[in-house]
Amino acid sequence: TWTAVASVGPTVATYSVTGLPGNTAQFFRIRSWNDNPSPHDDALTAWSSSVSATTDADTTAPILSAVAATAGDTTAGVAMTSNEVGNVWWSVGTNATRTAAQIKAGTGSVDYGTAACTAGVPVTATATGLTNGTTYYLHVVAEDALANQSAITNTAGFVPAAAIATSYANA
Repeated sequence: TWTAVASVGPTVATYSVTGLPGNTAQFFRIRSWNDNPSPHDDALTAWSSSVSATTDADTTAPILSAVAATAGDTTAGVAMTSNEVGNVWWSVGTNATRTAAQIKAGTGSVDYGTAACTAGVPVTATATGLTNGTTYYLHVVAEDALANQSAITNTAGFVPAAAIATSYANA
């Protein structure tokens, strides 16, 4: 299936196509418009023979930002943002360090999860089953559609706590 990429003016000699997937063969063909066709010519010429080119492989790893954990009462709100489309995995546990494989599998975690992500759009979740008064760490890793993996991002330790009940007496 052919898809129109652009329509350019008569003085354009080269054109760059952007946003193509990496390490993929692409095929191109062109045709031109005749502004003054003779009565026996079509205004559009026939398509050229196709040519191909292979795009460079994407080897750029996603970058995580805005990774945060907000402690609650036996819970924590977790948030993360990737700069690429793909997936993010998160893990909350008592170990200060984790490998990507441990994060993805939830090994040694109290709670963990995965979600599809869109570039620049925050992903949020709630970690449950935490024990108040215990120090936990959030670990996050992202992967794009071509399996490029981000560096692991960890938060500083956080401690869930029960809300403090406050009562007032009238004197």
